[in-house]
Amino acid sequence: MYYDRFIGETNIPIGWVVECLKKKSEDFRLAIGNSEISNFKVIDICNNLGFSSRIYKVTINFVDNQRQPYDIVVKTPGVDNYKKLCESEIENTLANDEAINEEGLALYHYQEMLVYTEMLKEIDGLKYPKCYGGKKLIPGKQNGAIIMDDLSNKGACVPFYIPLNINQIQNLFKELMKLHVFSYTKGKQWRRKLQNKMEPNGVNFVKKFIELQWKVVQKFMPKDKFNEIDNIFNRMITHYYDITTHHIFSLPEAQGENAVIVHGDFWTNNLMFKLDSEGNITNEVESIIDWQVVYEGAVCLDMARLLSTCVTPEIRHYVENNIIPNYYQELKDKVCNGGGEFSMTYENFKHIYDFCFIDQSFHSITVTGFMLSHTEIKEEDKNIWDERKSVMSNKIYHAMKDAYEKAKILKPEWLI
Repeated sequence: MYYDRFIGETNIPIGWVVECLKKKSEDFRLAIGNSEISNFKVIDICNNLGFSSRIYKVTINFVDNQRQPYDIVVKTPGVDNYKKLCESEIENTLANDEAINEEGLALYHYQEMLVYTEMLKEIDGLKYPKCYGGKKLIPGKQNGAIIMDDLSNKGACVPFYIPLNINQIQNLFKELMKLHVFSYTKGKQWRRKLQNKMEPNGVNFVKKFIELQWKVVQKFMPKDKFNEIDNIFNRMITHYYDITTHHIFSLPEAQGENAVIVHGDFWTNNLMFKLDSEGNITNEVESIIDWQVVYEGAVCLDMARLLSTCVTPEIRHYVENNIIPNYYQELKDKVCNGGGEFSMTYENFKHIYDFCFIDQSFHSITVTGFMLSHTEIKEEDKNIWDERKSVMSNKIYHAMKDAYEKAKILKPEWLI
């Protein structure tokens, strides 16, 4: 009987998934009708590149073969996939890092489950995958799980080596606006619930991860550019703990009533855009996914992650100079018109962004280095990838240079 079979390499029974769908999905009830389930198929759609989770696509087939198969996604957290990813020569020193454990992952998973099953439903118009149920991760006993819509026929993520365009950025800012307005108005109570923030051992792990990815960057960045910013990198990474925790715990403008609900990992792989009739990626946002590290934090953190990792320096500078000031004013107007309080000045807002950008500039290194390390490049595609690497190295180069210039003004002690 299929009810007793499990999803992939987990102990999550398919029967539980089906019962959740029957209770909470009108689409599934219409799909199954009066039929029964004949069998199901499970594939890992993240190709083993999920850092701390696996994403399974479950296709449910019916006895009545006139009925179309029904697809659903089941996300399961786990450290095993992370450890497999760290088996490469450059990363194996991280495989047994004490910061990566099931107990900590259980907290992040529970938080994400809470966000999907409860919080996101309260945010007017926000684009996210519908959720139909979740299971807690109980270390050593029970795998965690979140059941969500399969959006693969509707949307896709832009490949990490292709910069987002200005229209895509503007549409993503519209989604951030919904999250930020919610944070300052009817979602204030959620901010208090989302306090799973960066711990010291987590910071140390990220620091080591950045240093390892910097070695990857050295292999493809032009030597003159690398040598120019290597000294900047080495000085700033020494102060990484202070840099990455400053906007979380210490920066006065980012605390208290100025804090918002932060997605925390707002970059290409977690941002889906709609597909057109021919399967091409459009500029319209389909869904914001992967809310695992959501927390109460700085209002500009997500936009700093987006702009440091996903766009060309030219587009980033345009957004910083022309769109962010308008974003601030629109946010202020919407919060005040929605009955909320907003006393932050634009100078405060820009101050927060600059500190967040200094921190997030390091992630232009991590996402590029990590993804390239796990990308197989065929000999016949070498010239194409050389061009892509040039674009990515230029993004990293200017992110680090700009972070350095901001630090010279805001925190020169981070450059010693």
